[in-house]
Amino acid sequence: MIMKKIILSLFLVVSLPFLLFSQSERMQKQSFRSPQMSSGFNYQPSQSIQSRPSIGEYQQKQSARRQNYVPYSYWGPGWGWNNWGAPMFGWDYWTPMYYWNDWGYRQPARIYVYDNGKRDTIRGKKPIMSLGIQTSDIQTGGFFTIGNKHYFIVEFQTNNKKDQSTFYRDITMNDVRGWNDLKMADITKLNTTYLGIGKRFKRSGVHLSLGFNTENSNYQYFDELYVLSNNGRYSFPNYRTRFTSLKLGALHDAKIVTFKGDYDLTNRRVIIGAGVNF
Repeated sequence: MIMKKIILSLFLVVSLPFLLFSQSERMQKQSFRSPQMSSGFNYQPSQSIQSRPSIGEYQQKQSARRQNYVPYSYWGPGWGWNNWGAPMFGWDYWTPMYYWNDWGYRQPARIYVYDNGKRDTIRGKKPIMSLGIQTSDIQTGGFFTIGNKHYFIVEFQTNNKKDQSTFYRDITMNDVRGWNDLKMADITKLNTTYLGIGKRFKRSGVHLSLGFNTENSNYQYFDELYVLSNNGRYSFPNYRTRFTSLKLGALHDAKIVTFKGDYDLTNRRVIIGAGVNF
């Protein structure tokens, strides 16, 4: 009996400090937590977890995004004609910088779906473009065409004969009569721009063009004293006129080469040309 009391006393002496220390640590930790608990502190999940957008909000944002979307198939801030099959370049909403689409030429298509489930795929074609030079008896120039079954053509021509006289704007006919200089052939300069449309039949086409002509004519005389020019020839204004003309033409695509011939009905002039198509 005495032995049990001795053992119990020893156990209390040894374990009492540990119990007190454990209780003291628990009270200290609770003292740190108690002010926060008393002030209404509670764990709150993050905003992304706590609240999710409603279906109406999601649809509104999707609608706003679709309104800001700019498609590629247009002439606008983004350059290019991808519907024709050519590469695109320029600027667009989603890429706020200049860019070049290096996918190269591609062949777009349009898919038709019918009620019975059948589908038809119609592939687009890139336009045929040609660039070349042309000439007539007094003019030399170039042409450019673009289009497939229907095409657009633009041409420009100017005089191919060089003017060797020295031009004076302020000399008049009264001055020349007093000098009694030798009269030479007048110098006529004709610049023409043609705009036209045409239609292809397989690899050949015919077109009709409207010409816008500017004709400048200058008097030309010879100075026997060689004062007004080194070669004696000098010129001064005669007249300037503008008029329109009508032109018929035809072209033929032979592989990568395009041949064309035209006849200006107003100026009565034959024009022939050749170029490359791509």
